[in-house]
Amino acid sequence: TKTGTGVLNVMGPATTALQEVQVLGGTLNIGAAGSVTAIAGAPLDTVVAAGARLNVEGSYGCGASDDRMSVSGTVSGNGTIDLCGGEDTLTLNDGAVLANVVSGGAHGTGDTVALNNANALSFDAAKTINFEYLRKENAGEATLTGMQAFSGGTMVDAGTLSVAGVLETPTLTLAGGTGLDVEG
Repeated sequence: TKTGTGVLNVMGPATTALQEVQVLGGTLNIGAAGSVTAIAGAPLDTVVAAGARLNVEGSYGCGASDDRMSVSGTVSGNGTIDLCGGEDTLTLNDGAVLANVVSGGAHGTGDTVALNNANALSFDAAKTINFEYLRKENAGEATLTGMQAFSGGTMVDAGTLSVAGVLETPTLTLAGGTGLDVEG
């Protein structure tokens, strides 16, 4: 757990194996030679709180099970973030900023990007790869920019999904009282 306003650096070269990472304040920086992975056979659960930052220049992720990453702050850097095996979920909450690419893993079955926003949220879909499902939750409007395909489908369970980019999906399910606004 990273708290406080400062920066905690994981510089490597050894791999740091964890089951849970909470960035509740300041910045957790994974340096170019740094690597954070899940404990063998376990999922990696990650929380990036509002105002906090996970910066990855090295590598991050790869639990063998159902990894979860919940973002209310910023995920940045130029390194690799790969959730690997399992049915992984990336949840973008109010205030989330993806400034790095997050992969659901190349196994291609049930990885989900969940947009859980009560306020306006802009989401660059190009920053997510290898996720099969897109799910819009909570009452706010989420605006999808960029381009991405979700091969399993898209569900709008609450609020409004606005598409200002390109969304490729074989199915689109709208729950009662939800909205879809296509601009792109």
